[in-house]
Amino acid sequence: MAPACAGDHAKSKWGYLTGDVRCKNTMRFLPSHNYSSAEIHSSIGGGNVQSYLPQRDGKILCGKFDRAKNIQAPIEIDVGGKPKVVKGALLLSKAEYSIPVFLKKGSGVWEFVGDYVCQQYSTAPGDLYPQNPTRRPDAVGVLYLQRVYTDNDTQPVLDLARQEGELKLRLHYIRERDPSLAIAKKNTCRKLSGYLQCECCGLKSTLLPTGHADSCFEVHHLTPLSAGNGIVKTTLNDLALLCALCHRMIHANQCISTISELKNKIERADAPNYHAFGTFGTSPAEQALVPKASGSR
Repeated sequence: MAPACAGDHAKSKWGYLTGDVRCKNTMRFLPSHNYSSAEIHSSIGGGNVQSYLPQRDGKILCGKFDRAKNIQAPIEIDVGGKPKVVKGALLLSKAEYSIPVFLKKGSGVWEFVGDYVCQQYSTAPGDLYPQNPTRRPDAVGVLYLQRVYTDNDTQPVLDLARQEGELKLRLHYIRERDPSLAIAKKNTCRKLSGYLQCECCGLKSTLLPTGHADSCFEVHHLTPLSAGNGIVKTTLNDLALLCALCHRMIHANQCISTISELKNKIERADAPNYHAFGTFGTSPAEQALVPKASGSR
């Protein structure tokens, strides 16, 4: 299969604004299709061809799992105790982007099963052997992955049915956030301008239906808490106000790590249509394309 590259302003297989480095020489993997280790490595690169989590510059590029060792793959991955294996798992657990995942079909043959994002990495005793007998005895942790659907998933599975709702106790560490900072940031923005506005795309709360605007804006840490070595002091100047869409794209795409990077991509894309209710620009031509929201303030 010949590699296919996304154009600078096209939509990539990741579902985000493109032009990022990872899309330049990346094959479009098709769900349920098989690929050799060499094809995967030549397309994605990074690390050893046999690596289960190939990486480059501290970024995990894909996941290759064997169900003989991970019976619940690709949604739950047992992590062995070797230092390199644990290091890769920790990198993936901190990643805020999706990776292509493959399951072993035979010697050197891998089936692409979709793009997945890591929900958490658990070392809780209840998630490991012997308390959980489905785990490998040598596993020291578990990666929990979730499927992310992209433009390549063109065939809807109308008869798909899965059992859900089972109660599970999971214990894990999270970085504590102070909700009062988010409230103070929004209140400060209101006092300064009279409304909330995304610092990336320019969406204003006045363009949204009354009573729903606040839930569409989120507070973003300019420096991720995960980058710190413990408790850090956060001021309002360390925070940015973003709409939910911009906030999601910054955290979901490894090639967009700052507000300015995403803002540049939006400026290069079709900015007036970026939001259904808002607009990035302020020219009369752009404003004319913005539909009037019923009940807006």
